[in-house]
Order: sequence, then structure tokens, then C-alpha cells
Amino acid sequence: MTFMHEGGAPMWLTLILFVAAAAVAVVRRKEDGWRVAAIGGLLCLASGVTGFATGLYATVAYAAGVAAEARAETLGVGLSESSNNLLFAGLLAACLAVAGLALSLAGRRGAAAA
Repeated sequence: MTFMHEGGAPMWLTLILFVAAAAVAVVRRKEDGWRVAAIGGLLCLASGVTGFATGLYATVAYAAGVAAEARAETLGVGLSESSNNLLFAGLLAACLAVAGLALSLAGRRGAAAA
């Protein structure tokens, strides 16, 4: 749980987007579930990049007020915590990409059988 805690609120938004996209893709699997999965993956990545950028901005703003001796450590910890957003979003987007591929292949098989 420290992974999610360190990443902050944007990671929870990314998780909510992932769950919503996965649920809608499964419900719409016959028509265009793969498109929903692809759009959800892009939204997850955008959320992760936004979380990374806002975390990095907050880290740099905070580091400006820290003593020079501790500034490098502060920047390192902040960069590490901000990177959690990118890693998490990338993993979830990859899961949606695999799901979208599976839905696309299943749709093609169903169309070929009909």
C-alpha cells in the first residue's frame, strides 16, 4: 500500500479510470469493446503523466525551501514518488491493451463464424 500512498491521489484516479474502462469494455465486448479498452488505456496514461508532472512540480517547489544539504535527497525522494504514477499507469494501460487485443480477436472470430 505504500506504493499507492507515495503516488498520491492521481494514482487513485488512474485506478478508477482503469476499472471503469475495463467494465465498459467487457459490457460492450460485442460491438466495440476493444475501442473502449484502447481509449481507457490512453486515459490511464494521461492520468499517470499528469500525476507525474504535478508531483514533480510540487517536489521542486518544496525543494526550493529546503536547506542545500538536504535538497538532493528531497529531489530524489520526490522524483521516486512521482515516478510511481507513471509506472502504475503504464502497467494498467498494458493490461487494457492486452484486453483490447483479446476483445478484438474474439470479435473477429465471432464475425468469421457467422
